[in-house]
Amino acid sequence: MDVGTDYERSVHWFKKSSHQGNKVAQSFLGTMYLKGEHVPQNYAKACKWLTKSAEQDYAYAQFLTGLLYQFNGWENHNYALAVEWYEKAAKQGYIDAQKNLIDLYLSDNDKTRDYKSAFYWCSTLALQGDAIIQYNLGLLYMKGFGIGKDYKQAAFWFENAAIQGHAHAQYNLAVFYQEGFGIKKNKKMTSEWYKKAAKQGVTQAQIILGELPDDHILETVPEQDNHD
Repeated sequence: MDVGTDYERSVHWFKKSSHQGNKVAQSFLGTMYLKGEHVPQNYAKACKWLTKSAEQDYAYAQFLTGLLYQFNGWENHNYALAVEWYEKAAKQGYIDAQKNLIDLYLSDNDKTRDYKSAFYWCSTLALQGDAIIQYNLGLLYMKGFGIGKDYKQAAFWFENAAIQGHAHAQYNLAVFYQEGFGIKKNKKMTSEWYKKAAKQGVTQAQIILGELPDDHILETVPEQDNHD
């Protein structure tokens, strides 16, 4: 039996199982249509089968359905539905859905921005050690978005992300040590974290280190934007 026949038989059985209501088969079939694997790419059919699977609480399908709506994989682009499906998958512990939710909640899009929900999911994921999420959680505490402003907590999460090599967290942590935001002022730590950030290409850190003598650093402000 040649490979082509194997693929055709696989598609045949996935379609048959999908029509019988098997959520795993529906998810596989939807993914095939989404990627154009062994079948012609068709976003409408992908959404049809992924949605049927998602409606049976299959987290992976819920995540992919969210992707379709978020990234305009087909004509019915809809951020509200993207958030809805991501939320369903996220509540089942699907980490990629949780991360995409955070991106939407922190975005400049008025339709999806929700700092309180962003804080909830950042708090959940930060404990698992994701440096980007820890940095974003630090930003939320620093700005007081979704939670009361708390420089001590902001410093804590910037430090966690900085230790893992997050360049912008390193820069913000340097500023915090310099200004005494949430932590005791420390010139040595200020210099150390500026240097680490500068080596990773953070322009402001490079400017500070390049223009000033070692024993003096100008007043600075931490970066405000979330970074991947």
